[in-house]
Amino acid sequence: MTLSAMHTRQEEEIMKDWNEITVMLKMTKSEAIAQLLKMGYQHEITYLIQDYYYLPSTADLSKDTLDLLNDMVLIRKFNESVKLTIKRKKI
Repeated sequence: MTLSAMHTRQEEEIMKDWNEITVMLKMTKSEAIAQLLKMGYQHEITYLIQDYYYLPSTADLSKDTLDLLNDMVLIRKFNESVKLTIKRKKI
């Protein structure tokens, strides 16, 4: 197994257990980083993730964004891999 294959497998293991809370910041990225450093946090890992969200043309756009995720499918480019990702699907 190559080092790059191990790294990719490690990245996938990290991402599969993610539970996320996302909020809009009322400050710049630099200001947020400065505050985190002041609070004792340090930079550990940088990932480049690009998400392309697709919603059915029949979706009810009056729904809350989190509810719309049940209808969405996305193409996720994570470093060099490309994957189809399904968010919060009801089974």
